[in-house]
Amino acid sequence: MAETTLAPVTREGRALLSPRSNEDILEDALAKFRLASDAENEERLNHAHAMKFRAGEHTPPVNQSTGGAYAPPLLTVDKQRQYMNAIVNNYRRNPLSIRIRPKSGGATKQVAEVLEGHIRSIEQESEASIAYTNGLDSAASIGVGYFRLCADYADPWSFEQTIKIEPLFNRFAVVMDPQAMHPAALDAEYCFVTSMMSRASFMAQYDLQPPSVGEWTSLGNDREWYTRDEVQVADFYYKTYERTELVRLPNGTVLPTEGLEDLDPTWPTRVSRIPQVWWVQLCGQAVLEKQRWPGQYIPIIRIEGDRLVVDGKIQRRGIIQASMTPALTFDYYFSSQTESIALAPKAPWLVYAEQIAGYEHYWNRANDAYQPYLLHKAVSVNGQLLPPPQRATVEPAIVAISQALTTADEAIRASLGMYAPAVGQPQGEQSGVAIRADQYQGDQATFNYPDNLAWSIRACGIQLVDLLTKLHAGPTTLRQVATDGTVSMAKVNQP
Repeated sequence: MAETTLAPVTREGRALLSPRSNEDILEDALAKFRLASDAENEERLNHAHAMKFRAGEHTPPVNQSTGGAYAPPLLTVDKQRQYMNAIVNNYRRNPLSIRIRPKSGGATKQVAEVLEGHIRSIEQESEASIAYTNGLDSAASIGVGYFRLCADYADPWSFEQTIKIEPLFNRFAVVMDPQAMHPAALDAEYCFVTSMMSRASFMAQYDLQPPSVGEWTSLGNDREWYTRDEVQVADFYYKTYERTELVRLPNGTVLPTEGLEDLDPTWPTRVSRIPQVWWVQLCGQAVLEKQRWPGQYIPIIRIEGDRLVVDGKIQRRGIIQASMTPALTFDYYFSSQTESIALAPKAPWLVYAEQIAGYEHYWNRANDAYQPYLLHKAVSVNGQLLPPPQRATVEPAIVAISQALTTADEAIRASLGMYAPAVGQPQGEQSGVAIRADQYQGDQATFNYPDNLAWSIRACGIQLVDLLTKLHAGPTTLRQVATDGTVSMAKVNQP
């Protein structure tokens, strides 16, 4: 689990936290966790099945238990890996990064360049490409991926905070607000990131004894949070809103009215809801830590695959689900072909007993040993010479099965819209222009996945700009990384 270290809560922050006791926070968190888990349970089961399928567990449930009856082996052929790698590796060749442009409110090109240079430094120091690539891989394969922003001190002796972009390798560790409709979940009101700790590690880190097995039922949280050997710990992010009256001064400046005197009644005012985000670390029975997150967004960023709305429920899918049926069909035909060849009986010889009399020891090994020739006797009946021994051949339907294999392979490609040139398979004599055109067609079929990642990276940039303007409100110096990799320092909030 990522370490989350934030600045101490200010007096104002404590005032906002104090009306909510730890008991209230825990009760609300557990209720939200159950609500979100139930809402996405079907989707998580689908993603889990797709992840196992990607890992090579292709055997359908009907073949796992046959009640003692013979079940032919189902061999696994990984036909999806090449298409998955084509999507991810194409992104690796052309990675994305955050760009900042001035928009309004006094923003200037110089400030945008400083922010972009420092964000490029954050991406470099965080190795953000790992987070981006891992998120794309998960989204394109099973339907959704995540990465996160974390705040930490620059070093153990520093009071200056830095932001890190960190991967979330386990998609199933994230339980997101089911009402978050933005592709990157910028509108999420809460989110959980869970991890499992051994009981020994938990007790060493926190001054709390996890419940025994006998206490599970009394807590009402059963095995969701505790096992015999482990404790589930969650980072719980949630939003609150503070009602603030704002006033717009004649020069266009907008300020909160609190503390201002001699306001002209003609100046326009309005009541606004200012979002605030809180980070709480908890287990199933207690709040372990709590701090205020400096930004206004939940710092868990989602990457979507294909989003569908079925019967009012959102379902996110990737290429694994799209090609699962033809992949199973290919496995079936490949297994049938292998079984037909392996179990095909060796063709017996049709002979008359008189023809092999005295040579039986040669003929008994006719199907087991290499022999340049087999002796037999010429036998005639009623003056008619009997024909020589012949094999009784039975040809298994290998040709038909091979054709079915080809059809199943084509069905996999058709389900993904990615054909042979898209994954680098040669197609006879073609010019370089023709090959690139074929590859471009394959990229077009899967361009939605890297484009969805672009939306999420843009959402990350929005959050970083929001965080940096709050973490570095006073005079400081920010590390800059230019597009060519050169490093410099820029003074901000000072002459």
